Amino acid sequence: MKTILIVFVFIGMITAPLHASDKSCVRCSNDLIKVGDLKVHVVSLCGEPISADTYEVYRRHGSRCRTTHVEEWVYELHRGYYTVMKFQGGRLFSIKTVRK
Repeated sequence: MKTILIVFVFIGMITAPLHASDKSCVRCSNDLIKVGDLKVHVVSLCGEPISADTYEVYRRHGSRCRTTHVEEWVYELHRGYYTVMKFQGGRLFSIKTVRK
């Protein structure tokens, strides 16, 4: 029984992605930044990002296409990792941590 458990844990470790993880919150200045926060709140706690990009996402709804602007900010909040935050309409909708 113990051997089976060890095998399952080992398989889980191998198949788990080691390079990136999605999060719903991240710590900045002893406070939490979470999905749904405004850009101004993120800047007030985390400061200016080391990189900022804007791109458009095209979505089709039936016969109509809709363009949405997405801002992607990159921070180095923890040594050896980048935190990528994506904003749409001025609100944070995605937080991802990526190993350098």
